[in-house]
Amino acid sequence: PENSFRSSAQSVPLDTQEDRDNYADALRRYAVYLGGQTDKLREQADRGIRVPKPALPSARAVVRNLTDASVAFVPNRARMPALDDVQAEDFRRTVSALVESDIKPAFQHMGSVLDADYEALAPMRVGLMHQPGGLDIYRELVALYTGTDLSPEQIHETGQSILRDARAELEGIWTELGFEGTKEEFAQKVDADPRFRAETSEDIERFFLDAMERIEPSLADYFDLLPEAPYTVERAPRAVEEGMTFGYYRPPSERNPVGAYVYNGSDPSDRSYANAAALIYHELLPGHHFQIALALEDETLPLLQRGNAFVPTTAYVEGWAEYAADLAGEMGLYQTPYERYGRLYSKMFLANRLMTDTGLNALGWTLDEARTFMRENTFASDAEIESELLRYSTDIPGQALAYAMGQRELLRMRSKARSALGEDFNFPDFHREVLRHGALPIGLLEDQLDLWIETTR
Repeated sequence: PENSFRSSAQSVPLDTQEDRDNYADALRRYAVYLGGQTDKLREQADRGIRVPKPALPSARAVVRNLTDASVAFVPNRARMPALDDVQAEDFRRTVSALVESDIKPAFQHMGSVLDADYEALAPMRVGLMHQPGGLDIYRELVALYTGTDLSPEQIHETGQSILRDARAELEGIWTELGFEGTKEEFAQKVDADPRFRAETSEDIERFFLDAMERIEPSLADYFDLLPEAPYTVERAPRAVEEGMTFGYYRPPSERNPVGAYVYNGSDPSDRSYANAAALIYHELLPGHHFQIALALEDETLPLLQRGNAFVPTTAYVEGWAEYAADLAGEMGLYQTPYERYGRLYSKMFLANRLMTDTGLNALGWTLDEARTFMRENTFASDAEIESELLRYSTDIPGQALAYAMGQRELLRMRSKARSALGEDFNFPDFHREVLRHGALPIGLLEDQLDLWIETTR
């Protein structure tokens, strides 16, 4: 909810007095919402449901970062071109006062709940299985987020299978490059390679723009249903870059009709961009931008569906983006072994999510076991690992399963369609049928595809 609200706040119009009044009212309501979350945190604690001790430092840090980032709600001058300087500055002061009087204190009150008294009664073990009724709830979340009837144990095994395939692919890349060494040494070699380093935010954009320019000429061979909304990449507001790893997709809106991958441009020299192509194919095209912009443009769809607001569609939304990133590989767009490694980085990471999320919440893994496993089986930094473990065990258990499982479901449905249609199968038709309904629960999408297959036959 925090990310969605922040993204919406950065794109709503502020041209009229009514727009600005609505914006200020939304900020007040947001502060009330945060207060409700604080009440919920206290009520859960009274029932014995608490953030585990090992996760408390990270949880406190998240609240502090969100408190500091609240200044991003104050709109910059460029967002109010219809106002003169005096009017714009008056509104900026109004919003700044709201942030200081309502939003920041709401976050601070939330953080104050996680005090020493709270910690004293917090459990040492992380994961839903250690909370009252948690294992049953987790099994329900698995079904909700993956759209399947698979058990946590089966999803754990799926993660193992993906990892085995990924390790074999990685060894093939090493052989192709004549590399002899460990996974860590290879990651260090790629990280140090100047071809994948950036010195400025403009350098970062160039990585993304190059990948976009490469795919554009081939899109018509795979898609005949394309969004009207244009797309771009742009740097995130400075106030929200802290805590971001890479970036996020911002859908087109009435105020800003351009879909954008909003990237973290701070400290560009601190990270490698060998995965830039895979990242932009997931986030922009043919990934999130195709799916989300098309839904927003289809006025025959219900508003909630157009806005990707249904939780049961997470496997579709994130599964499509992962499917798109792999489709780019089928299109021959990862032109070097290093770009294939960049895509492999993401696949190994998501396979780890399948194993670590289920391990912590259903199979009895300790936090140390999960941390060690991720260090041995991903290229993630320690900071990324700690952030991810908090996400799996205490923030949104089960949600991280949607990416890899949604992708696998889409690939299974494509294989089913190809087998049924034979020579009549083609990519544009299949992709149109997947995209034209908007975001759907996985089971309902398969029903629609089955109807399409029968009609085509």
